Amino acid sequence: MRAELADFRVVEQLGFEPDNDGPHTWLNVRKLGATTPWVAKQLAEHCGIAVRDVGYSGLKDRHAITEQWFSVPLPADDSRLQAGEIAPDVEIVARVPARRKLKRGTHRGNDFELIIRDTALTDNTLAARIDAIRRDGFPNYFGPQRFGREFGNLGLADRAVRGQKLRGPKREYAISAARSFLFNGFVGQRVAERLLLDWQEGDRASLDGSRSHFSVDLDDPDLMSRTANGDIHPSATLWGREGSLLAGPAANREQALIRELGKEAWCDWLERGRSTSMLRPVRVRASALTYQYDAANARLRLQFGLPAGSFATALLAEIVDVRDVRAHSRVSSNT
Repeated sequence: MRAELADFRVVEQLGFEPDNDGPHTWLNVRKLGATTPWVAKQLAEHCGIAVRDVGYSGLKDRHAITEQWFSVPLPADDSRLQAGEIAPDVEIVARVPARRKLKRGTHRGNDFELIIRDTALTDNTLAARIDAIRRDGFPNYFGPQRFGREFGNLGLADRAVRGQKLRGPKREYAISAARSFLFNGFVGQRVAERLLLDWQEGDRASLDGSRSHFSVDLDDPDLMSRTANGDIHPSATLWGREGSLLAGPAANREQALIRELGKEAWCDWLERGRSTSMLRPVRVRASALTYQYDAANARLRLQFGLPAGSFATALLAEIVDVRDVRAHSRVSSNT
């Protein structure tokens, strides 16, 4: 994966139209091999404004070619906002007037186009895995990039739990990594117990395409059909001040896994912090999932859309088993 930057392409989808009027400008920016915060800094320097005044909705992959929206508090006719390159491999491709700064988490999702090289899949295996994902979705794990290089953000969490004072971004990275690690554990637990698409007492449902959640009635005759159709998804807790947001047996399962992982101190630390407990669906469905497989060259091209906050790497893990790659005799040195 990502043998070349062009193998991983991401296009952010806002899901709504900008105001087309106002004192701000939203900029569609194409970047190659750069992080979103780094691009925000380049925009600030280019426009002569503070980096805190640059807005964006989501963090995009560094090792990729991506298009995403940024905002700056300048009118659209400002000469500094003309289309073109503003830094190495950073280019403004479109601009739209807007009334306000772009806020985090406001986009609908992202469209992906990926090339995976040196796979060892048979046509039948690939077709079966794709069909299963189209039908049932896949586990909504946080991807490894959430945990930092060599999982260093989990080390930050351990240091914070032991009493080391972390400030600024390091503290935020530690909190995010700890919450994500625990959530991934809850998802893995449900996968192992075949509860990714099933329900138990105390569960809460996430309504697809929204941030709405509600308690479920296990006797509801429409519960399983709505789950199969992707209208609702079982949820797990993103740990915060309130602890588990599930109830009864479902909450007890989360607590039991925390004890099994030996992460009680992590939860105590998160509960003393400022982060509010949240619910996140444990499965996600890809939209418009298509693929082309060149078996002779062991090259797989995937195209699909995901809602904001879900990870393409989690989908890939359901398609290309790492054991397939390790067993393949033609794995290239640059993959």
